[in-house]
Amino acid sequence: MAPRLATLESKTIGLIDNRKRYSDVSLDHLQTLMRVKYGVADFRYYLKCVATPEEIMDSIIADCDAETLAVAV
Repeated sequence: MAPRLATLESKTIGLIDNRKRYSDVSLDHLQTLMRVKYGVADFRYYLKCVATPEEIMDSIIADCDAETLAVAV
């Protein structure tokens, strides 16, 4: 597990959408909150079905400082 970031300010955050109902809405609200409250600089958006494919995980590791997953039902 990666160490916790000291701050989210000026960071790039990966958002993984599990394609469940309203997961996109949840992530949209999260983006707004993280920009305003924590100063996040940018987001990368990823879609997944069952498990996150290895190539997407590799991209997240290379391009993002942190990531979060929307789990909606």
